[in-house]
Amino acid sequence: MNIKTTENSFIIRLSIRILMLVLLWTSYLLPAYAQQDINQQRNQYLQAQKALDAGEISSFKKLTGGLIEYPLYPYLIHNYISPRISSIDKEDIIQFLDKYSDLPVANDLRKRWLRYLARSGQWQIFIENYLPLNNTELQCYQLQARIKTDNQAYLLEDALS
Repeated sequence: MNIKTTENSFIIRLSIRILMLVLLWTSYLLPAYAQQDINQQRNQYLQAQKALDAGEISSFKKLTGGLIEYPLYPYLIHNYISPRISSIDKEDIIQFLDKYSDLPVANDLRKRWLRYLARSGQWQIFIENYLPLNNTELQCYQLQARIKTDNQAYLLEDALS
């Protein structure tokens, strides 16, 4: 074996050892950093909820900006939208429902919004956003919406089921 090959082999082994040490050191520090970050987000979430409860909407909006990746962010946004459902732009509500469709909070908001749409006679928007949610009241509204929008195909069959 020549000296150049031995030297290259040594450099490769040394590089691998250094890389392993860096990876080990990083894996040790990363959980501590993540814990610090989640604690900051938790505090910010609580501050945002407090601002929302106090009606300080501008403070609430500033605080929510850094929480988009926080696990409870959808619940915070739900708490903002829900009591303001009549004044929130329908596109914002639809975006929330689409983005968080797998969370229970989306079903809750959808039910509230559909009730609002039905009670305010916004039948076409109701139909466009209706999903069967095992809710008799909403099923009745859905049938009523179909009558009001002249969408009566299979109406009798659906009413009897």
